[in-house]
Amino acid sequence: MRFLDKYFVVNILLIGSYVIARYYGYTSESVLEREDYLGMTREQQMFVFLVGFTIINYPNKSTLDAVISMVFLYGKGGVGCLFYMLDTTLFVYYVVACLVTFVLLPYPKYQGPDDIVDLDLESFERRLKADKKVEWIVYFYADWCEDCLHQDAMYANLSLKYSSDTVKFGRVNVEQHPSLAKQFQIDTNATTTVQLPTMILFINGKETKRAPRLDENGKAVKTLLNTHGLELLFGLGEQKED
Repeated sequence: MRFLDKYFVVNILLIGSYVIARYYGYTSESVLEREDYLGMTREQQMFVFLVGFTIINYPNKSTLDAVISMVFLYGKGGVGCLFYMLDTTLFVYYVVACLVTFVLLPYPKYQGPDDIVDLDLESFERRLKADKKVEWIVYFYADWCEDCLHQDAMYANLSLKYSSDTVKFGRVNVEQHPSLAKQFQIDTNATTTVQLPTMILFINGKETKRAPRLDENGKAVKTLLNTHGLELLFGLGEQKED
């Protein structure tokens, strides 16, 4: 199971390290100080705040991977604050551990099953125009793009569910094939995340629909890319029924 990857294990241990520290007797007046208005300790307030903040931001995340990444980010931030109030030495160790994890353990790339064709410039032109009866959904991505890493598994699952003789799924690495990204007005600037990943439906070799869409000025409209939305946009559910 991909969620047993060391990235997930280490991040869970980092968040759980506070519970371990408290279990072994580390305490301070700062974390146990009780506020008169809420009647909760600062420690309890932090946990309530983290849960509430996660629930509020949950609708803005389109995939399970994005939710997990968010939980790890908020969880480590909250635990860092608690460690700072608990013990400054432990806080320093914790910050160092988080920095090392950030550098050495990036979010893992999806390595599971899929039914996706990797396309380059030559195969893109040839395969998308070879059979007029085949519709292609092409996924433009970059390995450095965290949003792409969060979407990879979802796109793979769509390909496994809907690939057929009339619907094919492809992907283009925009780092390796920037000319294709430029051809379809996909901004690959590392500081711009709105257009990566981009998914485009091609019929008869021509672009028909895309997500995220472009406005009248050619700018990408920020879009929540989730399974249900993509199924509706590209008519995948309808084709499955047919």
